[in-house]
Amino acid sequence: MNKKFKLYTKPILTALCSAGFIITLTSCGNNVATQENNEINNQPLTETQNDSVENDVLTEQMQKDSAAEAAISIMIDGANNLKESASESANSEAVQEELARALQNFKDLSDFIFNGSEINGVTFSELSDEGKQAALNALNTLDDTLNYLIPDYKERFKDWLTDTAADGLDALSELRDEGRAWWDEIQSRRNSR
Repeated sequence: MNKKFKLYTKPILTALCSAGFIITLTSCGNNVATQENNEINNQPLTETQNDSVENDVLTEQMQKDSAAEAAISIMIDGANNLKESASESANSEAVQEELARALQNFKDLSDFIFNGSEINGVTFSELSDEGKQAALNALNTLDDTLNYLIPDYKERFKDWLTDTAADGLDALSELRDEGRAWWDEIQSRRNSR
């Protein structure tokens, strides 16, 4: 199940279980009341009365089932609307901008910690142990957030980077070949003078 929607499944399941529990209690209460009324009257039910009581109970049960189904249908529609809204929100321009900013921050912080780059004129090696731990904790927090929003983002980024690097090497190789051909032409003209 997608992590984004884990927060919403618990209230929905609780509501569904509660509705089922209420229906069960109501059904049991009605059966007990019918039995008590029969015992109070001390009159045995005739077959016609028995069929009528059973039909009433079945009709009442069907009404309750229908009411519960209608409520559950509304709950499911709400969950589907929530899912659709969340998807639309996740694809909004503002969310995409924040995601791009978070990815850039993660890259900057990684470079700061592992590659000796500076943040506000300070390198990671210049920090105290507490400052280094705070930077590492911040990197873990960013990593957790990005992994929550984009599961396996590191693997995706690695694949993208590998593909981009391969394309770059191909372009460099082509450029080098064109440069050699051009250099050979220059040498040829020079020698022909």
